[in-house]
Formats: sequence, structure tokens, C-alpha cells
Amino acid sequence: MLTNPAPKNSISISWQSQKGLSLIELIIAISITAILSVIIGQMLVSGVDAYSFVMDRKEDMQENRLAMMRIKKEIREIASKDSVTVATADSIRFYRRGGELISIAKTGSHLTLNGNHLAENIDSFEFSYFNDQRTILALPISNVFDIHQIKFELRTTVDGREIYLFNEVKPRNF
Repeated sequence: MLTNPAPKNSISISWQSQKGLSLIELIIAISITAILSVIIGQMLVSGVDAYSFVMDRKEDMQENRLAMMRIKKEIREIASKDSVTVATADSIRFYRRGGELISIAKTGSHLTLNGNHLAENIDSFEFSYFNDQRTILALPISNVFDIHQIKFELRTTVDGREIYLFNEVKPRNF
């Protein structure tokens, strides 16, 4: 019987010596898994932080917009020019149609309507009053009959970003 002997320059591999992982291979695999876990975890955390930031900003913006819309609605309802009792840079008080006294003011960092909370964390809130030629009236207003249009501006800071909102209203009964 003739057998072919193995060539002299061939390498024989013993499969029995390759059954397990060496300690170095195990440490490398665990290290790579840990690094990938940290990277994925940071991406998830930054995604949650971004979502939280957007939702907080959205809530603050919505609160401020609603406050501005409410103020606009109330100012439109001023009964007449002589029903304005106070017209300063940071507040206005007037009687609206129906005889109800309305007071809008910035108190501390809050914006209030008749003492009730409209918005918070307000940096500045200011009224400007214009005559019928769109010339700004000097404060304090000496003659409320000169008021033809009212502008109000709100500034606030949300998560380090300044928000500026304004509106101009010509009351219906002027």
C-alpha cells in the first residue's frame, strides 16, 4: 500500500489547541464592548437632553405667546380713551367694555393680568403709546386722549437664549 507522505514544508495545524479564547482576546473583546456601550449611551443621553430642551422651550414659548394674545385681546376691548386710568411703561389699567377694570403689569419676573399669573421668568415687559401720526408719546402720558395705538414688548430668556415678542394694537373704541 502506497501512502503519500505529507510534504516536508507544509504546516500542520492542530485544532485541539484552538478550542478556547486566550485571556488577551477576552480582555480586548470586553474593552471594545465597553467602549461601544459608552459611545451609544452618550448618544442616547444627548438625545434625551435635546428632547427635554426642545420641550421646555416649547412650553415657555407657548406660555409667552398665550400671554401676548391675551393682552392683545384685553387691550382691544378698552371701552374708550377716557377709560384708561394708568398708562406707564410697565403697566396699563383701564375699563373695558362692560365696565370691568383690567390691570396688566410686570410684577417682579411675572406678567400679571388683574393680579393673576400670565407668564413667568420675564426679563422685561414694556408698553409704548403712539398718537394718530404714529409718533411715540413721552411717558408719563399727560393726556390719554392722545393714545391711538399701543405696542407691548416682552423679553425673556429660555435656556440661555433670549426670546423677544411684541405686538401692536389699536383698540376698537379709539
